[in-house]
Amino acid sequence: MTAIKIIYKLFFTASIIAGCLLFKTNAQLIPASPYQLRIVYVDKDSTFDPLSLKLQTSFNSVAICTDYISTLSSQLNLKGYIAASIDSVALDSNFATINLYLGKRQSWIQLNVDSIDKKALYESGFLSKNFISKPANFVQLQHIQQRILNLYTINIPYNR
Repeated sequence: MTAIKIIYKLFFTASIIAGCLLFKTNAQLIPASPYQLRIVYVDKDSTFDPLSLKLQTSFNSVAICTDYISTLSSQLNLKGYIAASIDSVALDSNFATINLYLGKRQSWIQLNVDSIDKKALYESGFLSKNFISKPANFVQLQHIQQRILNLYTINIPYNR
């Protein structure tokens, strides 16, 4: 082999190695594409604004996305969509697609508490302003109910 061919092969080999190292370094600097959640609203028409729900649609991994999907119905329940349900889930390598039934957003008009002892209401932490024209939140109502039941159970004379 001539000296020129040897230099050429060394240069060519060094170029390939340098290119691989640069590619590897650049590949590490480019962030991975986020995992997307595509939501198909099965009961809504084109006038519905999905941005008003402020749902997350971009995730760092499939696992984080599936965790979010598993809690989505309960999150929507807290926003007043008490009939919300996920009808189907399809996972792909880059995105997940769910068919979401929202139902109508329910709001409290007024909660009638006239028949409940005022002291029990006070002790339970009930405030009517938390319910008037607010999204229906049955979890919040159940907590108040449980506190009232606890109050009555503790104050029964034969339990002492």
